Amino acid sequence: MSNEIDPRKTIARAILTRGAMTVCPDAPIRWASGYAMPIYIDNRCLIGYADVRAAIAEAFTEMISISAERYDAIAGVATGAIPHATTLADRLKLPLLYIRAKPKDHGQGRQIEGDIPGGLSGKRILVIEDTISTGSSAINAIEAVRREGALIPVCAAIYHYDIPGKPSRFTHMDPECRLMPLITFPYLLEVAREENLLSIEILALLERWYADPFAWGANHGFPPLTQ
Repeated sequence: MSNEIDPRKTIARAILTRGAMTVCPDAPIRWASGYAMPIYIDNRCLIGYADVRAAIAEAFTEMISISAERYDAIAGVATGAIPHATTLADRLKLPLLYIRAKPKDHGQGRQIEGDIPGGLSGKRILVIEDTISTGSSAINAIEAVRREGALIPVCAAIYHYDIPGKPSRFTHMDPECRLMPLITFPYLLEVAREENLLSIEILALLERWYADPFAWGANHGFPPLTQ
């Protein structure tokens, strides 16, 4: 496949050029883990672009085709993955679900919205997440759907930091859930370098950070809020 029609390249370019990536070493952003990081990816910035939504759906469709997995429904993790789960479900003509971080505290108290004929028990569900760092929100969503008896062999993500030396928490789930991201941090830097989308200085900064990301904050005067 040529670069011009590779949907993954389209997505990586969009992350790099349409406001989804913030590089801020002088005013680092706290991740949910409490660590100060000089980079933050917010793929919610991409939902306003029809061409990027289409590329994401195409890339997910190709991933499903290659894996030869069969699914009965698509589920988006609230809130960032809901638009992309919707586009993919429409493309595949499958039922759509979305999963809250916790059950509603009013109404019917649902955590999972959307109905499948016959219920969730025994159904194969593809869970979609937009960005994964530690994976906590996605794992919480997967466990909520599994409690309803559904089968979730795969969690697909638009982007995963893929931090070196940090084992995937998905492999320790019982049963294991495979994490399948479209874009990883090394691939993002590869595209940025090939297409001159980041300066040499920023590339060097990000490469140093990626070599030991959880020590970066403390080494630069921004200790973690939690240990």
